[in-house]
Amino acid sequence: MEYIFRKLEDSDVNVIFDRYFEYSTKSATRTSRAVQQASRRHKLTPSTPLPAQTTALTENKQQIIRTICEQLQEKGKTHNTTAKHSLLVTGPSSVPVKMFKGIVIERKDLELTHEEADVIIPKQVVHAATQGSTCIKVINDDTDVFILLVHYYQKMFTDLHSSAACRYRLSAPSCSRSYRCDTVAFMFGIGKAKAVKVFSSGCQLLKIGNPDMAMNDVLQEAIQFVARCYGHASSESMSSARYEVWLSKTSKRKTGAPKLKSLPNIGSI
Repeated sequence: MEYIFRKLEDSDVNVIFDRYFEYSTKSATRTSRAVQQASRRHKLTPSTPLPAQTTALTENKQQIIRTICEQLQEKGKTHNTTAKHSLLVTGPSSVPVKMFKGIVIERKDLELTHEEADVIIPKQVVHAATQGSTCIKVINDDTDVFILLVHYYQKMFTDLHSSAACRYRLSAPSCSRSYRCDTVAFMFGIGKAKAVKVFSSGCQLLKIGNPDMAMNDVLQEAIQFVARCYGHASSESMSSARYEVWLSKTSKRKTGAPKLKSLPNIGSI
């Protein structure tokens, strides 16, 4: 928390947290992760040392986020740094709260019901840029956030800085189209690192997202990209790609067939 208020000495600060909704797109994935890491529920307070594996369980994360937001809002009302710069906290509520000169303001103009901070961060960056900010620094090392910033950077002339920028060099059109596959994993064993490797090999996604392209051309481009992710140069359809992957995996196994989840998990095209 001291880190945040040190930043407030020089500029406005927006603090953004994930939200956790029941029966959402990611709730099943989070439950699975918690089971795998054998996490347990804890009753947490501002002075409680964090036990190991605390953040693996959604209930614990919600407690931590709620506590931090309450502490930030309480301290932000009276801290001397908020007399010069504003502190905006986006927590469990869909409406962010702004503290400035001792006044607490609900920013309904920034209301957003999306649960991923990865999406909320770029939205607030774009809003700050349209309000006249000429230098916006994003302190976040998540690949998804960086890719979204690359997408909006193409449309804006604001000076955008992200701590992840030094680690990735990809063409912006490909990046801005590929990030959408990451909310919940559909392709077992195919993650960001693999996608980056395929992009780096020269495979591009230039037709996806282009309304002027014929649908068959878009589908063929997507099929070739997925096939490359699974180690095959090209395929005529997803069915043939799945068959080729199954053959290659079967030939490498001494007993039994490969698990279905290891095959391209996309309907026939």
